[in-house]
Amino acid sequence: MSWTDASGEEQTHSFTGVPDGDARPFAGGELADSLSVSAPSVTELNTAAYFKDRELMSVKRVLLPGGTHMEVLQAVHLPDGTTPTNIARYCRRLHS
Repeated sequence: MSWTDASGEEQTHSFTGVPDGDARPFAGGELADSLSVSAPSVTELNTAAYFKDRELMSVKRVLLPGGTHMEVLQAVHLPDGTTPTNIARYCRRLHS
């Protein structure tokens, strides 16, 4: 991931995981201490972040028919039971 924060500083982060659905230790500080990755189909990749065995965040990435667009649903699971969710759609752009 790469992004520019509110102060204009560029940030990057990457991680890897085994797509078997098992939560494994993750060095996310107080944000997440374990992470699971699953691939329920050839067009879907899911990630969940946990802290002290409680799921705090989840992401579902789906490659849409045609293979040129991907939809990403990012959810935060709050203690009050609500789940604010961001939905984004990305379009594949080939470099020339």
